[in-house]
Amino acid sequence: MITLIIMWIMKAIGATSEQIYRVLPAVTDLDIIEKIKELDIYSYFDTLSRTNKAIIYFVLTFELASEFWAFMLFLTRWVPKKWQQRKNRVQHDAENLKSIKWKIENNFELTGKELKFYKKYSKANTKS
Repeated sequence: MITLIIMWIMKAIGATSEQIYRVLPAVTDLDIIEKIKELDIYSYFDTLSRTNKAIIYFVLTFELASEFWAFMLFLTRWVPKKWQQRKNRVQHDAENLKSIKWKIENNFELTGKELKFYKKYSKANTKS
């Protein structure tokens, strides 16, 4: 993404007269080159050589591929954990409730998450 931002900035910067002359060597009149510059047709990126553009595109491809690979690694680890948590939710809730009841019986202070869970559980039991 950094390379893409750099490319975007290079496309936003206008080309100088010298760069336009390098791209259009057949145009020798300075007035025409200045008018082309004023029209803002060419950006800094447009005036780069083919080699420079190829290097930028190669780096961009490598960067996007590595970010995609990292994202896929994250998903392959995160999604199964979430499925496992949802599958064992009832069991975890029962264990949490046991530990909360034990803390209440022995006068231990509940954490914020435990207090929230206990209030939610208490409301569910009073409604039914």
